[in-house]
Amino acid sequence: ILDKLPIENHARVWKEEIYFEIPVNVDDENSTTFVKKGDIAYYPPMNAFCIFFGNSQPIGPVNLIGKLNKPDMFSLVKNRDTIRLELYEDE
Repeated sequence: ILDKLPIENHARVWKEEIYFEIPVNVDDENSTTFVKKGDIAYYPPMNAFCIFFGNSQPIGPVNLIGKLNKPDMFSLVKNRDTIRLELYEDE
C-alpha cells in the first residue's frame, strides 16, 4: 500500500466503517472477521481500504494493517466524501 501512495478515492460508509477501493491486489493474510474500534484493514474481495471508527464488524475476513489513535474523527465522513491516503513523516 505504501508503494501506491498517495491514493485518493470516494468514501463509502457502512455502519461505523469507511471503505474505498485502492489500487492494490493482495490475498488473505492472517485474515479475521473480528475488528476493534480504530482498526485499519484491507478487504481482499473488493481491494478495499477499511477504517473502523466505531463498533462495526466487517462483512467478511479482512487483513489488519494498522490502528488509529483518534478514530472518532472519522464519524464525520459521509458517503462520497473524498479520502486521501498519503505518507506523513513526523519531523
